[in-house]
Amino acid sequence: MAATAHIAVYPAWFGMKFIFGFDAADKSMESLMIFLMDVATLTLFAAITYKLMKMHGEGIRRFASRLRRTIH
Repeated sequence: MAATAHIAVYPAWFGMKFIFGFDAADKSMESLMIFLMDVATLTLFAAITYKLMKMHGEGIRRFASRLRRTIH
């Protein structure tokens, strides 16, 4: 969550700008590109981490089912 906390700022900013309007001085394209780069970077490193941990679809499903059993 700490890695993604700063990403929430951009969608919130865009939402406010859609409601209240964009100013001429706003750098909306720059903010959009930063947001997309952040999401892409997190996705890439999550994929690398899953690959290094050898977690494929079956491993993730098994982990989730074990987690559900321990919660209930």
